[in-house]
Formats: sequence, C-alpha cells, structure tokens
Amino acid sequence: MAIRDGKIVAIGKNDEILKLYNADEIKDAKGQTIFPGFIDAHAHFVGVLLG
Repeated sequence: MAIRDGKIVAIGKNDEILKLYNADEIKDAKGQTIFPGFIDAHAHFVGVLLG
C-alpha cells in the first residue's frame, strides 16, 4: 500500500505500488495483515475475517 500524509492512497501488489510511487521509507510487514486505524468504538474481527 502507499501512504501519503498519513492516509492510504493506493493498495495493490508490491511491484504495482513501487512502479507508481517513490518512497522515503518502506516498511516490510513480512506477510502479516495490516489493518488501518478504525474509528468505530469496537469491532468483531473474527466475524469480519471469517464472515
């Protein structure tokens, strides 16, 4: 994903994002799932992921 000014501006495969965006810093999540910051007071992740 590409993030600019703290907001997600694009998602996609690594090679697609790297072709379109330059970065001062690259973070490697090592295959882990990344969730954006949620504003909702609560969430039932199991239901969302397995739903």
